[in-house]
Amino acid sequence: MKQNYIIPDYTWSYKKDSVPLSVKVEHVLKYGELYEINDMIESYGHNYCKKIWIDKIISDKRFYRLNYFLARFIFNISTNKEEIFEFIRSNKKDRFNLNRTDSLKSEN
Repeated sequence: MKQNYIIPDYTWSYKKDSVPLSVKVEHVLKYGELYEINDMIESYGHNYCKKIWIDKIISDKRFYRLNYFLARFIFNISTNKEEIFEFIRSNKKDRFNLNRTDSLKSEN
């Protein structure tokens, strides 16, 4: 792990003193240069950065090509195109289909 690593700031719409680490990692994965992504993974860990990618970016259809790139070249999911697409499909979460019926049941 690198000591005193300063993560690049790609969080334009946030107050600078209140940005969670997970949001910073997400934005570097989306908008950062390759060396910034590699430095960040070295500093914060492969598994942590991969979890942020799976939880926050895979489900966003706007990042279809980025997801393929991250799967193949950054997180080494596979070199097989079909295996990569299957991994992405199996890890997609419906961002808008939150289990709201359970929360409504608990309120009654």
